[in-house]
Amino acid sequence: MRLPARCGILAGLVFAGTTSAQPQPAKTEPLPVDVALEATIAAYSKKPCADEINVKFHAPGAGERSDRFVIRLEPGDTPRSGPKRMFLDLGQLKVYAEHGMLTAINTAAPGKFAQKEFTGPLTPAVLAAFMPPVPLPQLAFAQEDLKLLKTPTPYTLDVTWNSAEPDLAAKPPTVVIQGSGPAGPVTLTTSADTGRLVKCTGTIRGRSGDSTLELTSAPVAPGDPATWALKTDGRDRVAAVSDLKPTPAK
Repeated sequence: MRLPARCGILAGLVFAGTTSAQPQPAKTEPLPVDVALEATIAAYSKKPCADEINVKFHAPGAGERSDRFVIRLEPGDTPRSGPKRMFLDLGQLKVYAEHGMLTAINTAAPGKFAQKEFTGPLTPAVLAAFMPPVPLPQLAFAQEDLKLLKTPTPYTLDVTWNSAEPDLAAKPPTVVIQGSGPAGPVTLTTSADTGRLVKCTGTIRGRSGDSTLELTSAPVAPGDPATWALKTDGRDRVAAVSDLKPTPAK
């Protein structure tokens, strides 16, 4: 099932139980899971977009780690072709993809760059083969393929999505999509109005106990995709992203 590009249709479904005749408690009927997921696919595959992502990861005995990054996506020219361009800002590490080429630089290592060709769409698996795994559900949604949503992050694998429930008490209203996989339960929270991702949480079961992943997302201005490319002039190519380290001082 494919939704029109305007995700506002999802908000219409969410609020279908309300009435303007007199104030009444809003009814929150469950939504078809595919409808909720397709609304978010449309939000990340129809026009250039960008999200600022804050990630918290808590492992038993290791405390909590946090990070912040920004992903920018420009949709492909044909359905299911994947993003035409991607720019990933991880602080010092910057990653750009276009025309079957991934490029990375580290601003702390001004004389180096890493690059790798790829074939087919830019999928999370393609990106993971180039650099350490980063939780980017937006990249999975940009593929326009429900099958790829079984792995919304590298840490939440083989997820089966079981339910989609509107949350009208949230301001603004959201849709909570529940799933589960071998590693544990996963929850996606999306905007009922736009379909954009608001939060992704997951439990990762391990021998030493359960770890938790919490990702919050907020839209930011994507800028002009034509300006996202990284400049590599004056830099020497290294074999891998792991080699993008500052040269030790002599």
